[in-house]
Amino acid sequence: MPAGWVDGFSVIRSIETPTGNQVPTIVEPDRYGIERLAAGLEIRFYDLTPPTGDTIRVIFTIPHAVTAGTSSVIVQDDPAVAALASAILLRQLAARHTHDFDSTIAADAVDYGGTPRRYLDLARALEKEYDEHMGVGDASGDVTAAMLLHDVDPGFAWGERRIFHGPRTT
Repeated sequence: MPAGWVDGFSVIRSIETPTGNQVPTIVEPDRYGIERLAAGLEIRFYDLTPPTGDTIRVIFTIPHAVTAGTSSVIVQDDPAVAALASAILLRQLAARHTHDFDSTIAADAVDYGGTPRRYLDLARALEKEYDEHMGVGDASGDVTAAMLLHDVDPGFAWGERRIFHGPRTT
């Protein structure tokens, strides 16, 4: 696998071979797969054999790396990522406080039961902030159309036709 590949996280987005063409030659996803061998993971082409020495470009996902001084997250996205992280923590706090309940003694004026609800409300607000910044779930509600064209070769490799009768002549 390519350097930087993280087993269990990384996903192949595209494979280009050969590289350097004016219009990129992208290999269709159904023409390759990832196989686990004794030596590790390997990309296997099902019906393609690139010539020896050809460059193959593999675009894949990797996790972001964040340390005390550096981050692979785009600076403009830092507030949104922080909001999402805060929302996750607020949901955990809400789960922690779900077993809190209001006292049955009238002298206690603390509202223990409302704590999880307040945490969840804050989490939802931060998740909404993240979604708006990242463009997730836009308000339009429109469903975009999708289409796939797949070329099927109707003939056998030895030249015979798959259909029992010949082509129409009249």
